[in-house]
Amino acid sequence: MIETLKNFLRRFLSTSGGGIRYRIGGRIYVQRPLVLLQIEQLSAFLAAMTIPAGLNVVGIVRLLGDRISDALAILLIPAGTEVDQKDLEATAAHLRKHVDIETAVRVVEDFLLCNPVGSVFDRLTGIMAKWLQLAGMATGSTNSSASSLQET
Repeated sequence: MIETLKNFLRRFLSTSGGGIRYRIGGRIYVQRPLVLLQIEQLSAFLAAMTIPAGLNVVGIVRLLGDRISDALAILLIPAGTEVDQKDLEATAAHLRKHVDIETAVRVVEDFLLCNPVGSVFDRLTGIMAKWLQLAGMATGSTNSSASSLQET
């Protein structure tokens, strides 16, 4: 019951604009749904990694290993700082010294609550399928690629 309430409050805070706040090493960090700049940074960070399907939160933390502070520096924004003004290296160095494993797991859990990646990709796939279907109708194509996209 308490975990359900905490998760609800985290989800509410992440969508209400205030974000989820963490006090780490005497500093306040905020996590909100990712903006495009953070998505670019995270994509570049994860480019060399293979992420197995069905990985849970602890598995993600293990996978990131000694680079978790770099990932957290992308996700977390020092309070009062704009996302494009933060110093990723300095933030990662501070987090490396002060984040314990419990906090790391909580940040990753909250990230998954703030950024429902699966539902976003499902929506994008649906939009692309509709667009391909409309494009096929506009050109008179009888190609079935739109229906095969939905199956994927």
